[in-house]
Amino acid sequence: MAPGGHLPAALLASRNCTLWMAPSSLPSAGRGIFTGIDLPAGAAVAASRVAILPSRIAELTQLATYVFAGPASEKRGEAMSRLMVGPASLANHGVGDQVNCDLQVKEAAARQDNVWQQEGSTAELRTRRHIEAGEELFISYGTEEWFSDRGLQASEEVRTGSADEGGTCVSHVTADLNSPGLVASRRLPAKERLLSPAFLLPAAFAEALEGSPGARDLLAGEVSVLPVAFPGRFTAESSTRPANAELQIRVDGRPLTQEPVEAQALADSSRLRLEILVTTSTAIEEGEPIVTKLCDSGCPELFPVAWGIDLDAARRHAADAGDVEAQFQLAQLARLSPEASKESPGEALLWYRKAAESGHIPAQLRLGALLHDGDRHRAPDPAAAVALYHTAALAGSASAQFLLGLAYSNGDGVEADFSQAAHWFSLAARQGSQSFAKADKAMYNLAAAYRDGRGVPRDAEQAVVWTRRAAELGHTKAMFNLAVALSRGDGSLKNVSEAIRWYTLAAERGHVLAQYNLAYAYHVGTDLAPSDVESAKWFRRAAEGGSKEGQFMMSKLCRRGQGVAWSEEESVSWLRQAAGQNHGQAQYELAVALETGRGVPQNQTEADFWYRKAADAGVQRTSRGFFGLLGRLFGRTEL
Repeated sequence: MAPGGHLPAALLASRNCTLWMAPSSLPSAGRGIFTGIDLPAGAAVAASRVAILPSRIAELTQLATYVFAGPASEKRGEAMSRLMVGPASLANHGVGDQVNCDLQVKEAAARQDNVWQQEGSTAELRTRRHIEAGEELFISYGTEEWFSDRGLQASEEVRTGSADEGGTCVSHVTADLNSPGLVASRRLPAKERLLSPAFLLPAAFAEALEGSPGARDLLAGEVSVLPVAFPGRFTAESSTRPANAELQIRVDGRPLTQEPVEAQALADSSRLRLEILVTTSTAIEEGEPIVTKLCDSGCPELFPVAWGIDLDAARRHAADAGDVEAQFQLAQLARLSPEASKESPGEALLWYRKAAESGHIPAQLRLGALLHDGDRHRAPDPAAAVALYHTAALAGSASAQFLLGLAYSNGDGVEADFSQAAHWFSLAARQGSQSFAKADKAMYNLAAAYRDGRGVPRDAEQAVVWTRRAAELGHTKAMFNLAVALSRGDGSLKNVSEAIRWYTLAAERGHVLAQYNLAYAYHVGTDLAPSDVESAKWFRRAAEGGSKEGQFMMSKLCRRGQGVAWSEEESVSWLRQAAGQNHGQAQYELAVALETGRGVPQNQTEADFWYRKAADAGVQRTSRGFFGLLGRLFGRTEL
């Protein structure tokens, strides 16, 4: 894939700016963040603050498409999500070579009492390579559902912006290192315009964002407006500190006060674009705070009169009138809010069904999941789930196509049909991860179908093509299978050096067979320099991961002192673990150790027991089958 597009040179030359917000080079991705200067590999940019809130709360707001998976809360016993507050939040999801940055979070210790965020946590983008001025910055969003599952569409096609589209500099303000405040990072002249995307949150949910500057600065009725591109909060004007900037709340580029949009519509709809426009009224020197009039109860210059009142009533009225976004939000609240009934999801089912019948893809997917699993009041109904997935799949949902592939593959809710499974896996896989975060799983399943001839003609080359694509998206088993194919030359030219690279990537992700095969490569010097230390390191990792072959090999290395400290006792410990997993050779050598008292107190009775177990496994006193086993394992493919 080609890297992302560039900002036009005329826009870059128009002002001195380090980071720009402008229409993304991905046509359906909204806005993105672009560098205004050349950046070397390893540079840190877009410093932001981090707020943490319960994932179930994030799912009830438009933040659901902005948050990242966070650490679990031991205190609350629930999944948490991270929200980046600052320019890092503007980075779009990229694929393959598009990804030129990594998101790095620096954790801070959480407060002790009833707080849902980690106070002081920060985030930044770290460049993977040299990035030229004007390039868009992309990160990988990982495994969360971002696009089709929420009714959004995205494209892998890249375009180049035009000068008349404009852009906004987002590096002219930064966080005050000594406070939650927002300060100028350079001298700002009067009439300077600063812009941030914003979200409308129920005020009660904004309370969950105590780590987010400005979460409760702009309140109206029952709602709060949260800007996400500013890494600090505005300073409230006072008698001793006059305002130096004016705020305006905009919807789709128009002032909210001039063309009012209902708060309920803004809170529920992903199609409306909410923004905060900041215009400096006087020059602001570098390091000075951004001072403006804040609003903690509704302000006529920012909000329409009586705006944001009776949000629930407005939502129910809109839902009854057929508003699918309101129907979906009511279903979400019935399923996820703290007040939701845990006894029966009837309310959620009702509104999911209404939205689903109107073609709302996220509602179809969530209703399908509820019907598939059932609850204490309803028996599981996989067939009904499949019908919903089929409808969503025909409408283009990659998630639904993938779920249909699984259903046909497993005979879950529909008669098993490998041909249909391969068809739906193929459609989902070909949409790519810009539209579908589980594309790697669809690609992996499609590769397996081509490899085994399951539902499609056997095709080793296509199997490798899709295995590689899944591996490049981070699928660990695909990494291992690609390594096996490259080491054998199955479906591709034999390339042991590249195979070792993929074994290493899979091993680093905890794949036990990859760890074992990598250890063996270092042990015998397969297309790399032999290394007792590296060999022992990976044999140990495999052994600790439960590999009986790795455990047996560790017993050998410990007895020889090869790459590890010599220890007869540790050698016997590894033999016991492998023998307990019915490793015949380990059973035999454990019996020898017990009989001779080598590394363990002599015990003939137990030795006889393990001799019998070894004999049952076909291992005689002259057996030397282990290294033959090594060779066979090196060619094993993950099923």
